[in-house]
Amino acid sequence: MKYRKLKLISVFFFCWLGITTAQMDRLRLGLTLQPLPLLEFYQGGNLRVGLQARIAPRVFLHAEYGHYFNALSYNTQNLKGYNWRATLQYNYSAFYYFSLDYFYKDHAFDLRDEIVLSGNSMEKTYRLQKYSNAISFKWGKMTWTRKKRYYTDLYMGLGLRLRHVRQTGLTAAELQ
Repeated sequence: MKYRKLKLISVFFFCWLGITTAQMDRLRLGLTLQPLPLLEFYQGGNLRVGLQARIAPRVFLHAEYGHYFNALSYNTQNLKGYNWRATLQYNYSAFYYFSLDYFYKDHAFDLRDEIVLSGNSMEKTYRLQKYSNAISFKWGKMTWTRKKRYYTDLYMGLGLRLRHVRQTGLTAAELQ
């Protein structure tokens, strides 16, 4: 398997909603739910569920699993895939943290697209298989709701992503 390295270290911003079972100062084990990835209609939405455990007074370990849903995609068919994430997080204050994050994605779908060859246009369905590995360092702020059972996590960070994309069902001329 040949990986295509992205030579760009990206800065990204993201927001997600976490739902925990208790307040952060008493949290031993919490459940997180990320509903915003369900809104990814182009390549299929996914629901992410995770567990967060306190392993030291200010250190948390977070494991997350996401599954892609075929019914939530706009331009794809026969969608299959999953992703998972492991995060080590250090809270240096009540609201701010640093984290180290590893992410893996295996995502496959059939895409119907218009292909132009020698001035002739045709529609064709082909299969895309995407594998992604990413590691990132993040700085973030958690903002709690009034009852401290829900929070919004705003963060930014630096990361490196390795991707491998494979297309099947296309000729060499159609790939260009």
